[in-house]
Amino acid sequence: ATLGDVEKCFEYQSNLHSAVNLVFGSSAGNWLVPALHTVCKATHAVAIQADESMGNTSDWVKLQSAVTLLQESFSKALNDRTEYKPNAPLDEEGSKKAGVLLIVNQLFSMYFRLNTLRLCKNLLRPVESRNLHEEGTMGQKVTYRYYVGRLNMFEDKYEEAEKNLDYALSHCYKDSLRNKKRILNYLLPVKLLRGRLPTGFLLEKYKMYEFWPLVEGIRTGNLRVFNEGLMKSQELFIR
Repeated sequence: ATLGDVEKCFEYQSNLHSAVNLVFGSSAGNWLVPALHTVCKATHAVAIQADESMGNTSDWVKLQSAVTLLQESFSKALNDRTEYKPNAPLDEEGSKKAGVLLIVNQLFSMYFRLNTLRLCKNLLRPVESRNLHEEGTMGQKVTYRYYVGRLNMFEDKYEEAEKNLDYALSHCYKDSLRNKKRILNYLLPVKLLRGRLPTGFLLEKYKMYEFWPLVEGIRTGNLRVFNEGLMKSQELFIR
């Protein structure tokens, strides 16, 4: 592909991903999990770049194609019959289920972008019935709880949303302020809805000034201040 030809790059990446899925599914053990993870993340990223460069951000044609490839990766990892042993080394005898959680997180991200949240249920049931969401790296577990918390919000399950987003925030890498702020963008509205007001220190630390009038309005019972703050930052809150 010529430099900047993202559409052609996605075509090559798709062919590579299909080949890796085939090899991964027929290989012994789970030693190819890191390679599969790298390919999944690359396919996701290149699909977004291709759609954006082609102006396809209304229907996300390439991203939808990428979803199919990652769904196949998920299926091959999840349906491995080898017994899964947490924290076991990756080798020729291990279970491919060790690779599930990162792929699930990538699919969550894709489903949210495509607004196909109903498909998240197809991931939640098999993952949580096998307790695979409790395994993996801390970063993977934090990302999983972040997306499940957001899904809880859409389902009006605010207690569960608060629990999952609290977990994500408290276990997020301490110096990752950007990721913590992303979590807080969803956690704070849930806490406000449940009558838990954030401290001024927290709002100042993460520069989340758009929440100041909401907190002040609730604390003082000033509906005008609350509504003005809501109107001023409504685009941010809706997003």
